[in-house]
Amino acid sequence: MRSAIFITIYLILLVFHAISEDYQHFTFLHSWCDLAGYWTPEDVTTDAFSNILVTDTYNHRIIKFSPDGSIVKIIGSKGTGDCQFNNPCGISLDKEGNIYVADTYNDRIQKLSSDGSFIAKWGTKGKGDGQFNYPYDICIDSSNNIYVADTYNNRIQKFSPDGVFIKKWGGDG
Repeated sequence: MRSAIFITIYLILLVFHAISEDYQHFTFLHSWCDLAGYWTPEDVTTDAFSNILVTDTYNHRIIKFSPDGSIVKIIGSKGTGDCQFNNPCGISLDKEGNIYVADTYNDRIQKLSSDGSFIAKWGTKGKGDGQFNYPYDICIDSSNNIYVADTYNNRIQKFSPDGVFIKKWGGDG
């Protein structure tokens, strides 16, 4: 028993040593955030100009930073209207630079232009095709199809760039 514990501890230390050796290959560049007060970054992506877009989940907004970290634009506020959010989590961009946001507590997806103007939204709370229960993350493929992690429905849903339901994977059962 004592030798098994020793071997386990040795293996754990070996793994930590290997991980720490890997970190030596990375160089910290900088961090930033000149936002006054509390903010909650949940997801991050970059656009073609190396701007950084962040979902500030508990402040119900998207923040766009320049590559040097200065704020370019703050998009949205708390609510259910167009360009309003309720705990947005996931964010992704299509090839044209349009912004897609998993508006998690509003159980919908919002599509915005690259400057943050509202284009479209789809989804309501439910279990049907095109409905959501806590859409948490979002990604876009090379054909601009949208994939949504529909968390509490235990599935992934696929949509066209215009928000038309295509198919789903997973689900209860």
